[in-house]
Amino acid sequence: MKRKFEILRATLEEFAQQDEFPMLLVGLQTDGLTYALHFLQALEQSLPYHLVALFSQPFRAPDPWMDEIAEAVRLQLDYAAPARVERGEPPAPPLPSALGDPRVPAAQRLLALLEYLPRLLPGPDGYRVVVGLAPLECHDLEAFAQLMATVVPHPEPPEWMAQLRLVVWDDRDRALLSAGIRAWPAEHVLYYSDDFSAPALSDALSQDAADTALALDERMGALTQLAALDMVHKRHSAALDKYALLHEHYFQTEQPELQALSLLGAGDTLHAADDPAAAKLRLQQGIAVAMEHKSLAALVPLLLSAVGVCTTLEHFDDAESYADSGIKVAAGAVNPFAYCDFFAHRGHAQVALGRHGDAVASYDKAREQCKANAYHETWLTVLEREIELYVAADMVEEQRALERERGQVQAMQRESPRHKPAQGSPA
Repeated sequence: MKRKFEILRATLEEFAQQDEFPMLLVGLQTDGLTYALHFLQALEQSLPYHLVALFSQPFRAPDPWMDEIAEAVRLQLDYAAPARVERGEPPAPPLPSALGDPRVPAAQRLLALLEYLPRLLPGPDGYRVVVGLAPLECHDLEAFAQLMATVVPHPEPPEWMAQLRLVVWDDRDRALLSAGIRAWPAEHVLYYSDDFSAPALSDALSQDAADTALALDERMGALTQLAALDMVHKRHSAALDKYALLHEHYFQTEQPELQALSLLGAGDTLHAADDPAAAKLRLQQGIAVAMEHKSLAALVPLLLSAVGVCTTLEHFDDAESYADSGIKVAAGAVNPFAYCDFFAHRGHAQVALGRHGDAVASYDKAREQCKANAYHETWLTVLEREIELYVAADMVEEQRALERERGQVQAMQRESPRHKPAQGSPA
């Protein structure tokens, strides 16, 4: 499976750097498309002179899709404006009026977007815009293919494409776009296709795990992923057998961090299989190994899982204790998000124990840390739980203050770039 991912990553990176072909069609199912978008986003680090703009909004029809893209671009430009000022760069050029005008046909709006994006680059030499047009949900494949066909370079790439590299999704099973344009032909379009469905990945992993030409640790890595897939698909017995083999291998080869993570996998599998008591035992064994070898990276997820198992078992004293330990470990591992989560979990355990004053203190600390790290998900969860406490205590003023905060956090979450990782990042 590693080879499948490496081929996809290398294909995207090589396409972004070449100058002969301005468009790449990627024939993938939705699962594979998620991986492609991840690798495209990573190009911002590997190719710092390239601008990456990904548009994966759900596609229902061309006009609403372009409405969402126009709004995503506007928000990203607003977000990036202060950074441009700090770098001493001029403001971004104004968006073309056609892009945001719903009266303009979708094909013209898409063309306006693609002609506009290269204007955000600092210069013509060595700089490229990599644009991903790849909805993670598509409710009308024919309409999407027809819209994409309007920007296919044929017979020769237009001048406005010189600094563009378009990565366009084509549903692997129906291949409407690639089948249509092969008849033209479109000589400046590249094609890539592969199967990243769960069965295909399982098959690739199985081949890697059995391949004696691979290094043993690489084969064990494939076995780890197979075990995780077994757990996700509720093949609990098969997952536990694999985690047992992994644990034995990593124990024998003296790799305690991976040994502890194998126990974590077994514990999570037992929890998913409705055996929380056995899960707790496995997690405690993993925690003991990780603590002995001072593996903070393994301790963080082990303690988080232990809190969850103890909550299922209604062992709330233990849940609080593991959360206390997690707070210290997350601080030592410089993991701010786990740090927030452990404060939240400690509050939940304290509520269950009837210590509402302590729970409010834990929740207040979690909110403080969530605010500092823009961690909106846990922030909202904590607010909901704390509001419930104030409602039960009939503390109306405190309740309303937190409800106002909740509205502010929800607004911040909607505007946060972290919640739009593949919605468009043009600045």
